[in-house]
Amino acid sequence: MSSLANRKKEYQILVKSRIAKSTGASFAKLLLFWTALGMSGALLLGELFGLVVIAFLLLFYMLKYHRQPQTDYFNSHEDLINCGKRYKSFPLYNIPSSFLTLGAIQIPVLLFASIFGPTIVGLYAVTKSLLDSPIHLISSAVREVFYQKAAEEFREKGNCKELYVSTMKGLFFLSIIPFTILFFISPLLFFKFLGEEWASAGQFAQLLIPMYFFKFIASPLSYLFYVADRQKELLFWQLGIAFLAFFSIKFGHYYFNDVLYCIGFYTVSYSIFYILICFRSYRFSTGLS
Repeated sequence: MSSLANRKKEYQILVKSRIAKSTGASFAKLLLFWTALGMSGALLLGELFGLVVIAFLLLFYMLKYHRQPQTDYFNSHEDLINCGKRYKSFPLYNIPSSFLTLGAIQIPVLLFASIFGPTIVGLYAVTKSLLDSPIHLISSAVREVFYQKAAEEFREKGNCKELYVSTMKGLFFLSIIPFTILFFISPLLFFKFLGEEWASAGQFAQLLIPMYFFKFIASPLSYLFYVADRQKELLFWQLGIAFLAFFSIKFGHYYFNDVLYCIGFYTVSYSIFYILICFRSYRFSTGLS
């Protein structure tokens, strides 16, 4: 439904639905945190609640304003079959790539649970959740618009270099000052607003912020892998970062036995990954493979 709304250039409903999802998920997590569910249950059910909210809003809007028959998109069943054959690489590679992405994101949680215990896992999970929500909200809004315009320019001109460069510059200048300020004050913010017991979470956030800076820029631009029909290559990139994330944390634990070093090496690994994704997607923007 998000893709259909994007194709229809319904950016306003996309932004509204993502704001509702992020807000709903955050409030649900905070409310459920104080119940018997505990931290893990609150994070899981809160995220599920956010997904239900965005799915309901998009479904309601698209059914209300875009109730179109199948013939508006395909003239016959043969056209539908040919379209499926042409774009078979999307489900073939995108589904395992998405699973790898989710798995790589959960690697720190799984490893920290076995190495450092539930307290560290809880601090890390809350830190990640607080950083994810606002950053993902803005980045995903940019991504939807960029994806639609990049696909249009690729069809018309065979490249989207100017759009890519202007979007990258915009993302960089939009984020460099806020992320720099947040890097220096995040320990103080966590201490002041969440209490002394959350001081370690502020250190976690400080170490993760460089990774989020590069992710903020790379995430929208990485959709050129789909525009250029390079899903198979993206799958190998995701496989590589999953292994790199795992061994970076293991390296920090083996040589330093300190969660801060583990998070630091994890951040370095992902930052390099996002930088390489930017270089690769730029090449796609020029029309080269």
